[in-house]
This record gives sequence, C-alpha cells and structure tokens, in this order.
Amino acid sequence: EISRTTHTHTREVMRQVCGRILVLVCWLFDPLTDARMAAGLLLLAGGEYDDQREWVGEHLRHPEPLVRETALDVFLSNESSREAVVVECNRSIADSCAAVVRLARRKLKTLEA
Repeated sequence: EISRTTHTHTREVMRQVCGRILVLVCWLFDPLTDARMAAGLLLLAGGEYDDQREWVGEHLRHPEPLVRETALDVFLSNESSREAVVVECNRSIADSCAAVVRLARRKLKTLEA
C-alpha cells in the first residue's frame, strides 16, 4: 500500500513534470487556435480547479464544441456550488452541441434524484 505522504509527493512531482511538458507542448501548438490543445489543457486544469475555476468558466462559451464539452465536463466534475452547476446546466441545455446538452441534462437529472 502506498502511504499518503508518498502519494502526495508523487502528485507534486507529476505536477512539476507536467508543467514542463505543458510549456513545451504550448510552444509547439497554440492552445488559442487548436481545440484539441485547449481541451487537453482544460483536462489538466481540472486537477487544479480551485485555481483555474475562472479560466475553465471562460471556456464554457468557447466557439469550438469540443472545448465547450470538455470545459463543461471539468466544471461539473469539480464545481462545489450546486447553484452554479444548476445555472450552467440550464444554460448549456440550449447549446448547439449535442454532447454538451447531454452532459447538462444528465447532471440535472442526478441533481433531481
């Protein structure tokens, strides 16, 4: 069994390594114009959601459906405010992307239960 200290240290090392890799990847690909890159960054941001909440929120209205879907998934997985989740889900139900609509409806359904 891995101790809590070892697990915490491993996460910190991974965060540092990922940060260095992320700098390289951002140098190679522009996250502002590449939807896949932006979606990948959003997934990484989920691990630091409290620090990245505003940035994730900005991507809920991104022009690319993949980015909006990923941002919503990260938001719904990490947001602690039930009210904020309900508001965003109700807004996302009107999205043009079917995947975004499905995520929003599924979350609202679980909140009703």
